[in-house]
Amino acid sequence: MNLISKIIVLAGALLLLLGACALLFLPSFPPLLFILYALAIIVISTIALLLSSLVVKHINPEKITIKAAPDQDISLKTNPVIFSVRSVFPLELFPDKYILQEKTMSVIKKKFFFSSEIETVQIKDILSSRLYTGPVLVSLTLVRKMPGFPEIQLTNLWKSDGLKFKQYLDALIMKENKLVKVPNDLSLKSKKKLIYEIGREKEVEIEV
Repeated sequence: MNLISKIIVLAGALLLLLGACALLFLPSFPPLLFILYALAIIVISTIALLLSSLVVKHINPEKITIKAAPDQDISLKTNPVIFSVRSVFPLELFPDKYILQEKTMSVIKKKFFFSSEIETVQIKDILSSRLYTGPVLVSLTLVRKMPGFPEIQLTNLWKSDGLKFKQYLDALIMKENKLVKVPNDLSLKSKKKLIYEIGREKEVEIEV
């Protein structure tokens, strides 16, 4: 959740608290008025949060720092960020972040305002991906190569973001399996473009 969203949530909570205090300590304060007041605060806060989420729905790749496990601690120079998305608010109160790098993919699940859980998986350990699409939103299921390991679920993504994420991921899976070659001496911009083109050429698996 970005700073603007946090401020909106805290302001809404403070206004609700003030309304509750008025209801408790002012006998003449009508309960019906408090209910209408609370509903108005919730609606206004939800709309404001949705608008702020739409404005900053993408993560800035240049400002991302990932804390990986020791065996996954790969420099951003050799493992640059290729693409990143986040799930859609308000379908998820604390939107998840999905960061796709050249050799790894990280899922950052927000638990509360300042706490999160990070899972990083090597691209070479992902077997395949499947896209489940709706009119506006999509979800992705990633199947691991190792039997017994749970599938990775990426949920409530904007349709364009989910499709592009899958295209990048499919190309990186092909790269890690030596099915395509991406020169290491390319600039990051050229590398992203080439990876995206490879992903677009691959047939996309979709379930409605």
